[in-house]
Amino acid sequence: MNLFSLLNFFRRSTSGIRPKGGAHMTFSESRAGRTITRTGMFLKKRIWIFPIIAVGILSLIGWGMRRAIETTMKDNLTSQLQTLLNVETAMLETWMRIQASNAETQANATQTRELTSKLLTLIDPTNTMPQPLKTSP
Repeated sequence: MNLFSLLNFFRRSTSGIRPKGGAHMTFSESRAGRTITRTGMFLKKRIWIFPIIAVGILSLIGWGMRRAIETTMKDNLTSQLQTLLNVETAMLETWMRIQASNAETQANATQTRELTSKLLTLIDPTNTMPQPLKTSP
């Protein structure tokens, strides 16, 4: 027997009829084989979907982190500016009280009163100035 005639025994028949020698089933013809082949084909065709899903998930995580950091920074800046405003307001109020106290002290000084009375006599020697204007501070 020729070696090629032995190999022909393992080949499919060209007429589509199986040889009588028994079942001639290969792995690709079995149900499991077809499922595995189809799964591999599906994954090969749909391999692009995994990077897109990963990009979407990473984008959402990045957006969330950016928003959290931005909110934290805004809150921190708001707090700092509010503190600065409160300090500056307190400083101005203290300065205004000190200035009012200084003005009152200067107004009550005897030298200031003497100079003011001299100025009033120079302005109105007849002393006919209205009374409210004379007593105003």
